[in-house]
Amino acid sequence: MSAEQLIFRDKVISCCEMVEINPTLDSENTMAQNAFDILEAATDAIQNRLRMEEVVSR
Repeated sequence: MSAEQLIFRDKVISCCEMVEINPTLDSENTMAQNAFDILEAATDAIQNRLRMEEVVSR
């Protein structure tokens, strides 16, 4: 399990902000890809958490 999944699995986390400090230093769009990977992992973790809460509440 990745760090992003561990962080966003907990419902205490209600928001997250990602900022690219200096996009002119980003060669080959590396930071954008890393940011997308983090966002994708966070979205998956939140969706999984919401599914689990739905199952438990039934």
